[in-house]
Amino acid sequence: MIEHFANGVSVSRKVIEVPDWIIEELLEMRQASWDLHWKIDGDVATHVDSGDEYTLEAQRKMPTIVHPHYPNPPRSVEFTEWWVATEHAIYEVVLEYLEKYPLLIHSLWWRDKGHALIYEPGGGLTLHQDNNVGYSWANREQIVGRCELSTRNVLTTTLHVDDCEGGEMHFPYAGVTIPAEQGDVLCFPANYLGAHEVTPVKEGSRRISYLGWFGQGSTLPLASPLGEFDVELVEIYDPAEHPHSNFHWQTTLDEDFVKSSGWTEEEMRERYPSFFHQRPALYWPKEDSSDDS
Repeated sequence: MIEHFANGVSVSRKVIEVPDWIIEELLEMRQASWDLHWKIDGDVATHVDSGDEYTLEAQRKMPTIVHPHYPNPPRSVEFTEWWVATEHAIYEVVLEYLEKYPLLIHSLWWRDKGHALIYEPGGGLTLHQDNNVGYSWANREQIVGRCELSTRNVLTTTLHVDDCEGGEMHFPYAGVTIPAEQGDVLCFPANYLGAHEVTPVKEGSRRISYLGWFGQGSTLPLASPLGEFDVELVEIYDPAEHPHSNFHWQTTLDEDFVKSSGWTEEEMRERYPSFFHQRPALYWPKEDSSDDS
C-alpha cells in the first residue's frame, strides 16, 4: 500500500525483503571501492583520482557509491537475480504511484537503474535536489552539453536496504520526514519540490539505500565531441536488446500501467484525457459486434 504526502512524495512500506547476504556483499563492494579510490596514510585519506585530501574521519562519513549492476569484484548469479527482481518490484511501485499522478506517464521516457549509497555513523547529505548538476553562469562551459544528464531526471526512487537509526529523509518543502526502514520504497519528484536531506546516521548504525531515476529527453542534445574533456557519452538502450544496460527506454510503460491499474477506458479518459492523443494504441478490448448467425 502506497502512502502519499505533499509535493508528490510517497512511501510504500515493506515492499522488498532484503536478505542479510545482500547487505554483506554490498559492504564487500564498498570496501573494494575504498581500496580502489582512496589512499590511506595514517589519519589522512587522499582520493586517488582528484588528489583531494581529507581526514580519515571525514572520509568515512562520506557516502560511498556502489554499483550492484556492475559489481567489482564480480558477484554470484544469485546476487544478479536478486537485483533484477528488486528492479521489477520497484517498477511495480512506480506503476502504483502513477495512479495518483497519471499525467507523469509520458514524462518517464527512460530508466536509470542507479546505484547504492552506504553511509557510516555521522554520514548524511545536506539539502539537495536530484536534477541539479551544479550549473552556474561561471562554470557553464564545463556543464552545458557535457554534464546535463541529471537535469533530465523526473522521478526518483529510493529503496532502504537496511534499517537505520538516524539517516531519515527529510523533505522540508513537503513537510515530512521518513525514517530509513528496510524494504520501504520512496518515490518523489527529482526537482525542487522533492528536495531532501539525509540526517546524520547515529553511532552504532549504518545506512544503505538504493537509488534509481526515471527521466525524459534523449541523449542527442547531451552529446559532446569524442575526446573533448574525456566525456563519456551515455546511450539509452531497448531493454529487449540490451537487458543488462544501466539505461533503458521504457518501451511498455503506458501499456504496463493500463494492466496494473485495471482502469477502464472511461476511467483513463476521465483522469488523463490527452493519453489517447499521445498513444494511439488502444489496450481495452472491444466487444465483438459482428453477427455470426
